[in-house]
Amino acid sequence: MRILQRGIKSLKGLLQVGKTTVYLSGDIVRLPSGQEAEVIEQRGNKVDVYNEKQMQLDTFYTKELVLLEAVDSLIGDTSDDFYGYGKQTTMPGFQSTKQPHKKYYPKVVPCGHNRDKFQLRNGETVYLSSRSGSLKKGDRPEVTMGCYLDDAWMKARVMFTSDFRPDNNFSQLFQENDYPYIVINWSDMGVLPLTDFSEIVAWCMTQIKHGEKLDIACVGGHGRTGTLLAGILVFQNYTADEAIEKVRKEHCNRAIETVAQEQLIKQYYNVLTKVRKERADEPTVSK
Repeated sequence: MRILQRGIKSLKGLLQVGKTTVYLSGDIVRLPSGQEAEVIEQRGNKVDVYNEKQMQLDTFYTKELVLLEAVDSLIGDTSDDFYGYGKQTTMPGFQSTKQPHKKYYPKVVPCGHNRDKFQLRNGETVYLSSRSGSLKKGDRPEVTMGCYLDDAWMKARVMFTSDFRPDNNFSQLFQENDYPYIVINWSDMGVLPLTDFSEIVAWCMTQIKHGEKLDIACVGGHGRTGTLLAGILVFQNYTADEAIEKVRKEHCNRAIETVAQEQLIKQYYNVLTKVRKERADEPTVSK
């Protein structure tokens, strides 16, 4: 029988599932080097951690890590807080065998990014948001275009193509948006295929070049938002490492949350660099 029991510090933090050690997102652990890092996610017996001092993500086996500080946890059903409507957001946790209808959730305090202005090259700017931050009242910059990386941003559950025009007698029944936006099907903590990622970066750059005030957001404003922002910087001729460092320094040190997201940025940089070099090497044809 598999038993889920809370770990070594006041029934919070480390979990034991059978013989597998499970860390929660937000746990503070000691690395083999002796430095401290924050747990981002666990995949089997491998754990992705973020070393704030080194400003980099890395992966270790569970047996290589030592728990130093456990994240608080709660037991309960998902609520609107999952999408950042409350003071604390909750991320899906682990199924409890004692109470199969309930789950454990680590608490994640949101930063509340709300159209934070980010300076790009050539005097261009972009705005960065989180779902919780967008619900705050108060003054914030106006935007004219949105690129949203989670369906929590969908203003309605029914959407129509751009060529749809309702009959005038029923037009008041259809919701109008304050500004146009796109919603990308991008899973939390996940990555997109390189082709899709490249297309979104190009779309964002087109809006920026056309003078749109572009708002980019996911739920927390860290993983997917930071990854796309880094892709935009790579498009502007930053290296992958430079882009990742700039995003974490000038946007949020919690940005770009998984190793896979880092790898996507580096893969995009390598492919884009190769394509640009090939184009530069092409002989020009005189007319």
